[in-house]
Amino acid sequence: MRETHHRLARMVAAGFRTEEILQLTGYSYNRLLQLRKDPAFCELVAAYRGKVDEAFVRSQDEVQETASELIRRSLRQVEQHYDEADESGELIPLKTLVAVGADLMDRFGYSKKVVQRNENLDFAAMMEQIARASGRSNVIDAQAIPTSRLVTSGDEGGRDE
Repeated sequence: MRETHHRLARMVAAGFRTEEILQLTGYSYNRLLQLRKDPAFCELVAAYRGKVDEAFVRSQDEVQETASELIRRSLRQVEQHYDEADESGELIPLKTLVAVGADLMDRFGYSKKVVQRNENLDFAAMMEQIARASGRSNVIDAQAIPTSRLVTSGDEGGRDE
């Protein structure tokens, strides 16, 4: 496991909320969920449980504060470049605009990559599984009615008019 996995395991062991972990590490929700299901990662979390101290928690807060400030300062400078270009009528190279725009869009959930998922579901198998889980049978118990007892159209119970 990499150092990033160890850091993540310490955060889980320390009881950080999922939102905090995602914000501090940059992991996606799906990746975190995937790791939490991984037996090796679960063992790592168990090894750190009880060993994580207050100093670790404080250091994560400091890292977050520092990183957040650097991001704010970087964005402020990017904004200044855009403002100066607007004021002077200078065009920022298209390659730069596309890169900045794509990166920011990705951070706000507008990724270039769209994941499509096709699933083939066996409805009959699903219904059988539900029936087994509920203890009910999915077989219909019925008895055939002899044809002599059936009323046919125009027969109205066998009465002659």
